[in-house]
Amino acid sequence: MEKNNPNTITRIVAKGLLGDLDLEWRGLHPDVNILLGENGTGKTTLLRCLYGVFNMDKKNIFSHIPATQLISPTFPVIKPDPIEKIIKRVEVWGAESLAKGYIFSNGLKTNLSPQTDAKNYNVQLIQTFDTELKYRSEFADDNKPFLRTDLDKTLDNLIDDYIEYVLNQTQKALAKEKTLGEAFAKKDMFVNRLNDFFAPTGKTVNLKENRLSFLLHGQKSISPYELSAGEKQLLIILLTVLCQDEATSILLLDEPEISMHLRWQYRLIEVIRSLNPNCQLIIATHSPSIFTDGWNDRVFWMSDICKKTDTAVL
Repeated sequence: MEKNNPNTITRIVAKGLLGDLDLEWRGLHPDVNILLGENGTGKTTLLRCLYGVFNMDKKNIFSHIPATQLISPTFPVIKPDPIEKIIKRVEVWGAESLAKGYIFSNGLKTNLSPQTDAKNYNVQLIQTFDTELKYRSEFADDNKPFLRTDLDKTLDNLIDDYIEYVLNQTQKALAKEKTLGEAFAKKDMFVNRLNDFFAPTGKTVNLKENRLSFLLHGQKSISPYELSAGEKQLLIILLTVLCQDEATSILLLDEPEISMHLRWQYRLIEVIRSLNPNCQLIIATHSPSIFTDGWNDRVFWMSDICKKTDTAVL
């Protein structure tokens, strides 16, 4: 029997999604939720709404900031486009009570429901659509000319998080909070899973480097920024989950299958769950390969949870 973890999402209500849709999504599972729908039905908009609800400091969540930068707490501030016809109100319910309620107006959150504290909810959004960096020159000035795309910038931030994660595990071992094997069990699992995914191309994680890098056929060194787009996407997802350090988390994935091999798609949920079984997944996808390996009963259709605004749910 499923057991709801504290600070996971069980119900989502939205009014004015894409202008003329009201949405009520009940019965979200504490582990995996798959959202299906035609292009243009509001899946991506809904995920951005959810991310915006739980991230009070990111007021410009609906502006045309490259989506992969949304995972970073320091993405550039850009004047948002008017969104009054995109979303009017969103409510998110947690395992036990109303989690958050926001009114959105021109991209700014204006009415915070006081019932609970957003800091209790660890919500991350990953959209791995790769585009050229708009502010590439500033990274060149920071001696990082290798940062050419949004995926590169996201990876750079996550690799810093990975180094901090390894240091934290080392400190836990030194403080005898965990044995050395316990402290690095998930990191070892991450390395093994990544090596398995990359095996057909001869790439392995370089265990002799502190900063994450790879070896080609055990010899030539490769930086993460030299990987293919699909390899970067996979690395971003798995690094994000590893660095959650098994904390109760909510991970929003928007079309993670883009550029991913079918073999990777079949195994993605299983690997994420092995790295952090306390991570609630909400995945918007067009690929049956993501959920056919045991997750068919976690599928929800946008057409089933959306109605025209003349039958409002709020």
